Amino acid sequence: VAPAAHAQRQLGNKKGPASKIYVAETKGDTQIQTGDKIYSAQQATAFDASGTVIETKENAHNAFVYSNGTGMYVDQNSRVEITRFQQEPFLPDRNKDALVEPSISVSDVLVARGAIGICTSRLISGSSMSYSTPHATLHIRGGRIAIETLPDRTIIDLLEGDLTVRSSREDVGGQVLRPGERAVVHPGAAGEAPSVTIEPIPPEVLSIVEARVNVACNARRTVS
Repeated sequence: VAPAAHAQRQLGNKKGPASKIYVAETKGDTQIQTGDKIYSAQQATAFDASGTVIETKENAHNAFVYSNGTGMYVDQNSRVEITRFQQEPFLPDRNKDALVEPSISVSDVLVARGAIGICTSRLISGSSMSYSTPHATLHIRGGRIAIETLPDRTIIDLLEGDLTVRSSREDVGGQVLRPGERAVVHPGAAGEAPSVTIEPIPPEVLSIVEARVNVACNARRTVS
C-alpha cells in the first residue's frame, strides 16, 4: 500500500510523453475509446492511457507499449479497460537502460474478456502494477505474463518474474505464482469463496502463451 500511496501523491495529469500508451502493431478491426471519442487503431499513434478502452474484433490483434516501457499484446475478441495509468515525468538524469522503467508509475487495468500478454520493464521503487478480471486481481512485480478471461474462469500463466493472485477482497494474502506456473481461478457458487488452482503450465498450450507474450516483448523494442 505504501509505494502506491506514495506514487499517487506525486502523480497527476501532466503533459509530456509520460502516462501514454502507444500502438506498436495492429491487425484487423480494433476500436480504441478515449474520453468520449472512439478511434480505429492505427499503428504509430498514441493516447493518454488512463480511461482508454481497447476492444478487438474477430481475427484482430494489437500490440501496445506504455510509456513506462511495458508491452501489452491484446488478442482477438478481447476488451481491456485501462482504469488508471499514471506516470511521473521522465527525469533528465534517469537511468537510460531500456530494461528499467524511466519513472514511477501506477497501473490499474481490467481484462474484461479475452486474452493478453504482458512484458514489463523492471519496475522501480514506488511503482505498482495491478491487472484484474471479473474473477481475480493480479499484483505484478515484473516479468512475462499471459492472462485469459473466460466467462467461467480466469487463467494466468507466468513465464518469468513473479506476481500474486487474489481471488477476492477477503483473500488478503493471495497466492504467489512462480515462473512456469499457471493459476486457474473459478468463481465460487452462491455464498462460497472462489477457488484458485496452481499447476504447471500445460505443455500443449505453452507455445500459445509464449507467442502472446513474445509479441508484447517485441513491441517494446519498437518504441523508445
